[in-house]
Amino acid sequence: MRRLILPALLLAPVCALAQIIVPPMPAQKRAAFEACLAQTNRDEHAVLACLRKIDEARTPPAQQQKPPPPVPQPQPQQPPAPPPAAPAPAETTPTQAEQDYDAIYGQGYNPVADSSLPAPAQLPTTYDPWEKLNRKVHGFNNVVDRHVAKPLAHAYVAVVPRPVRLGVGNFFSNLGQPISAVNALLQGKPRQAAQALGRFALNSTLGWGGVFDPASNVNMPHHSEDFGQTLGVWGWKRSRYVELPLFGPRTVRDVFGMVGDAPLATSN
Repeated sequence: MRRLILPALLLAPVCALAQIIVPPMPAQKRAAFEACLAQTNRDEHAVLACLRKIDEARTPPAQQQKPPPPVPQPQPQQPPAPPPAAPAPAETTPTQAEQDYDAIYGQGYNPVADSSLPAPAQLPTTYDPWEKLNRKVHGFNNVVDRHVAKPLAHAYVAVVPRPVRLGVGNFFSNLGQPISAVNALLQGKPRQAAQALGRFALNSTLGWGGVFDPASNVNMPHHSEDFGQTLGVWGWKRSRYVELPLFGPRTVRDVFGMVGDAPLATSN
């Protein structure tokens, strides 16, 4: 008997302490717990599940576990907005010079569209349907000029004194005066024809065969006319461009002029 009394005395404080530490289950919670157990097979797993279910039902919504916040998705980059349009310039008052211009010519005057102005000058155009052939001949003439004519000219200037070179130039210029006189007559210019013959006579006599030029000293004008110019006066206005080997650029009309002047040149 004493063996039973001593453990009972020790057990009573323990049970009292257990009730203080672990409070008894409320009646409403106990009824819910027993109703949950009545629907199960009352094993240990069912007891734990019922306890968890009752605790979750009595837990306030604020203390329940909240789902994790959604991860923000990257937004597509928007193109930059266009810069604002510049404001239209305000109308400025005309200056005094602009007011004077409008007073003289009228407001809105356009000199380009003025119908009272004369027509613009028409520049002559080159008639060159043989351009490919002329370029080839021009290249040949450049080679001859660079390698033959230019060295000879430099040698001539270096060897022959200037007074002699002037005399030679006067001589050949005087030989062309009869040709100029004939073409001046063919062009209806008798005065120029007489002046050309007078220069030829004066330089051929007093100028020692044309080596000197006394005609220029007495202010007798020098004219140069050829048969190509005569053909132009007669009506051959437009002629195609042509470049001759060694003779350089010409027109077809000038080529016929050279042929017409040849008899007079040989007779001199």
